Amino acid sequence: METLGQTQEADGYKFVTGTRNIVGLAWDAQTNAMYAVQHGRDSLHTLWDFSQEDSAKISL
Repeated sequence: METLGQTQEADGYKFVTGTRNIVGLAWDAQTNAMYAVQHGRDSLHTLWDFSQEDSAKISL
């Protein structure tokens, strides 16, 4: 509910950190859960067994 004088620090909730390239965000009131869709892949060569070149090709 919106109320005057609210601040993110005092009245907000942190649901997630470290997300990037989010293109869709939705709240499901029935399950009381947040859903997000991310576009793109980052750092495949640092997280899995891909070369930097392969990572660039796959990320297109």
